[in-house]
Amino acid sequence: MQGIKLVFTIMLVVAGIVAVPRISAQVCNGNLGTIQEECEEYYKPGGPTIPPSTECCNALRNVDVPCMCRLANNFQSYFSGGKVVYTLRQCGKDVPPGTTCGGYRAPPASTQV
Repeated sequence: MQGIKLVFTIMLVVAGIVAVPRISAQVCNGNLGTIQEECEEYYKPGGPTIPPSTECCNALRNVDVPCMCRLANNFQSYFSGGKVVYTLRQCGKDVPPGTTCGGYRAPPASTQV
């Protein structure tokens, strides 16, 4: 968890945004702090793939999927690409087959991660 916070903090500093303890930057049409807080357990590497909470899905409601996948591609060691795709799809987001997300190539939607 500390590693992910460090990566996001570095991203914000590089972008010229002053980071505060609770990140509230808008990234990919979603609030990065809220996505991190509500969804981290669903996309982090290791452990089982579990359905996301309503709170996580609410945090992802307006997220730009191609943008989120590009973000995951840039930080593959902090995201499980398969879990990112699974979580986005479980929250009703369209992730077209063949989309690369966190180094993971999305299968047809009917295929379980």
